[in-house]
Amino acid sequence: MSLTEDLPVELDVDGPSSPPRANGELVFTEPWESRVFGITIALHQDGVFAWDDFKEQLIAAIARWEAGHPDGEGYCYYACSASNQQA
Repeated sequence: MSLTEDLPVELDVDGPSSPPRANGELVFTEPWESRVFGITIALHQDGVFAWDDFKEQLIAAIARWEAGHPDGEGYCYYACSASNQQA
């Protein structure tokens, strides 16, 4: 059973709010990324925010990042997720 099968939310597979994956599994390149992901899920489970609200704000945060950076420069999904929580 994969991590994504146990999640209490439906994660996007495609699009700007979809977390990085390899062979269908979530990818964390740094330990802090998995912690940000876990904290986000826990906050949602505790009722701090609705998942759809988080997803909309995350898409907006990624769009703001992309607007301020050169074409071809990739964004860090988890950095956008973390900064989105502070917004």
